[in-house]
Amino acid sequence: MRTNADGSIQWQKSFGGTGNDGFKKIIKTLDGNYAAAGWSNSTDGDISNAHGNYDIWMVKFDGNGSLLKSTCFGGSKNDTLGSFIQLKDQSFMFTGATTSTNGDLIGNTDTIRKLIWTFRIGTNDQLIWSKTIGNSGGANYGLSLVPYNNGTILVNVDPGLYSEMQMIP
Repeated sequence: MRTNADGSIQWQKSFGGTGNDGFKKIIKTLDGNYAAAGWSNSTDGDISNAHGNYDIWMVKFDGNGSLLKSTCFGGSKNDTLGSFIQLKDQSFMFTGATTSTNGDLIGNTDTIRKLIWTFRIGTNDQLIWSKTIGNSGGANYGLSLVPYNNGTILVNVDPGLYSEMQMIP
């Protein structure tokens, strides 16, 4: 929903399907619209490109709450969002966790552990690159992203009991 400064509701919208769908973060995009990302296990309604189980789901909408785009990223197992940001070139970068080895995670062959999954999509929602990071602890989750001026991204990860930072080129 959107409210004005005194808290009066300007509009209310619902997005999603008949499954369990939700948003974790909403940002204002560089083009003046908005993007929200979270999770979905729906295959109907506003959900497109679902891969199975839980996917990372992003919608783009305008200032009136009108849906502009909806898309999912992931594989056939559980994929969860930690955070996402928009970069200066208007692409988006995501971090979270995955147990998938197919779909958008082709090349991930680790079938034993939950891995940190960090990926970048272009302005047309096409996957630019995808990386999985893990350790022997197996309980990994990407929590947040911080872009640096030199083009690298700082990823705050939680490998279970402590947090650490890793640079992604």
